[in-house]
Amino acid sequence: MSGSKENFRYEQIARTLQRNIKRGLFPSGKLPPERFLAEYFDVNRLTLRKAMKLMEADKWIFRMGRRGTFIVRGDQFGGITKRRVFAYVLAGEDEFSPRYSNSFAELSRKLVAVGGSVLFYPIKDIEDSGPLEEATMGHGVDGIFISGRMNTGIIEKIRSWNVPLLVIGHLMYRDPLEEELDRIVADSLDYSYRCTKMLAEQGAKRIVLVNGPSRQVFSDCTQGYMKAINEAGINFDERNVIVCPEDTALCAAEKFSARLEKDPDIDSVYAAGDNLQAGVRQILWKAKRSDIMLASVSYGISPAADDNFQLKISAFETASEAVALMGKKLANLKKTPECVKISAHL
Repeated sequence: MSGSKENFRYEQIARTLQRNIKRGLFPSGKLPPERFLAEYFDVNRLTLRKAMKLMEADKWIFRMGRRGTFIVRGDQFGGITKRRVFAYVLAGEDEFSPRYSNSFAELSRKLVAVGGSVLFYPIKDIEDSGPLEEATMGHGVDGIFISGRMNTGIIEKIRSWNVPLLVIGHLMYRDPLEEELDRIVADSLDYSYRCTKMLAEQGAKRIVLVNGPSRQVFSDCTQGYMKAINEAGINFDERNVIVCPEDTALCAAEKFSARLEKDPDIDSVYAAGDNLQAGVRQILWKAKRSDIMLASVSYGISPAADDNFQLKISAFETASEAVALMGKKLANLKKTPECVKISAHL
C-alpha cells in the first residue's frame, strides 16, 4: 500500500465497496453511477475512477459501456472467472479483415478482464473444423463464439460437439435454426431505417440504397430503407436500390458510378457498411458531387469526415454483451435461447 493520502483514499474506497459487495448490498449486481459514488465518498471523480480500476484489475467488477458497472459473480458469469478457455471462430472468410480483428480484440480484452482467454480459429469450410473439434472434444475449449459468413452446415457441425455456442452476427440466409441459437446481432433493420429517415428529414427525395449481396443482414437493410421512404411519402424506384454482388469498395464504386451517370439528379445515398461506403465516397469525390448527401453505418473502421451522417456499431458493446450472455449460458440461468440486438450510435 502506498503511503500517500490520495492512494490510501482510493484503496480505502475499493476495500469498502468490496466489503459491501460481500454483504450483498448491491442485489441488482450493478454498482451505482460514478457520480453518485463520488458524492457518497466525498471525493473527486479521478480518485473514484482509480478505485474502480483497482477493483476491475482484481476481478471484482467489469464495465459495459453505457449500461454501467457490474459485479463479477460466479452465478452471473458461470465459469468465466475460473480461467476458462474459449474459441473465436471466423467462418467463411478469406481474410481477417479490420472489422473482425476489432471484434476479436475487444472480445479477448473482455474475457481476460473476467478471468478467461480466447483462441482464434478460421474455418472457411466444414473441412477446416478439425483442429477446433479436436481441441473441443479433448476438453480444451469451454465455449465457442462464432462470427463471419456463417451457414447452417458450419453451425450444425459445431453444435454437435455439445459445448456452449454463441453466434455474433447474422447467418448468411434466414433459417429456422436461428431461433435455436444464442445470438448477438447488430440491428441492421433499425440502423438502415434511421440512416434513410435522416436523409428524408434533410429534404432528400431521390435516395439511393447501395446494398450488399443477398445475405440476411443486407436483406434487413433493404427493409429498413423501404420503411423509411414509405413513411416519408417517397415513391419507390427499384433503380435506386443497388445490389452489389460483392461486399467490396470496388464493386460499390462500379455500381454506383453507373447509376450516377444515368441519373445525375440523385440527391442522397445510404451505403450499408464500411466497404460499400468507401466505394461510394470514392465516386462522390471523383465526380466532385459534394451536394449529394451520404449516410452510412460503420463498425468503427472508416472515417466519418466526409459523411453527412454516420452511425457506428460498437465492438466494445458487442463484446461485452457476448461475454455476459456466454456467462449466463455457462451458469445455466436461462432455459431458452436469447437474442441480444446491438443498436448503432452516433
